[in-house]
Amino acid sequence: AGFYERLQKYILTPAQLKENGFPEFVPGEPDTVTMKKSDTFLQNQSNVRTCVRCATRFLISDNGKTRCQHHWGRSFRNSDFYLSPPEPFSGCGCRSRSSGCVIAECHVYEDNKFTDVHGYVCTTEGTGVEEEPGVYALDCEMVFTTAGSELAKVTVVDQDLKVVYDKVVKPGNRVINHNTRFSGLTEKDLRGVTTSLQDVQDDLLRLFNDKTILVGHSLDQDLLLVHRTVVDTTVVFPHRMGPPYKKGLKKLCEDYLGKRIQSKVSGHDSAEDASACMELMLKKVY
Repeated sequence: AGFYERLQKYILTPAQLKENGFPEFVPGEPDTVTMKKSDTFLQNQSNVRTCVRCATRFLISDNGKTRCQHHWGRSFRNSDFYLSPPEPFSGCGCRSRSSGCVIAECHVYEDNKFTDVHGYVCTTEGTGVEEEPGVYALDCEMVFTTAGSELAKVTVVDQDLKVVYDKVVKPGNRVINHNTRFSGLTEKDLRGVTTSLQDVQDDLLRLFNDKTILVGHSLDQDLLLVHRTVVDTTVVFPHRMGPPYKKGLKKLCEDYLGKRIQSKVSGHDSAEDASACMELMLKKVY
């Protein structure tokens, strides 16, 4: 059997998609999605946000007036991390409960994922004739803006690990932190960029259909795209403690591929991360 057929058993079920926070359209409202919300979001009030770096709760109107002291290391992106950090922090290696090792100009948040429920597009139905729908791995990089976390780069690789799409994206709001250590993006990278989120959505709808298998790591985090044929490496390779814990992509590559990724001082490489997800699944099925 080919790669596409071998991956069928790893495609997330509707229940898994829902449990892992993937968006789905609200019946009768084709422009509106719903998704499982994090405990942190549920605790916040309309004018309060929780910083994803230091877990401080702050008024949106006060943001920019208080510096954010935090540990840059992260183990996974679930809300429980901020309530009870593991020891030690991945990356920076500091012990939990210790004073932050980095000071930033302001707090940042990701709650907009749960409030920006419009503007999603859905992959269209495949014709089912001749061509195989294909298998692609997708990775996105985000930056922090005045409106939360926004898309800033999208990379897609095919099953041969060839980059077939790679675009830097102009966020819809003013960037307040480029998240360089994780995104790999700097102010210079975004200078002069005109590609919008809508442009990317249009491009990907031409590249994928609803039967295309998209492979990724925590793909629910990445894109304003509703797609139900997903293989997520956080589910295929679960954390030994179970949800909500998730193994980081870097650790999965060390454990299953015997290789190191995300080791550049300049930040993550979306092509490297997407390729790593594809390699993990190739290793899993062959």
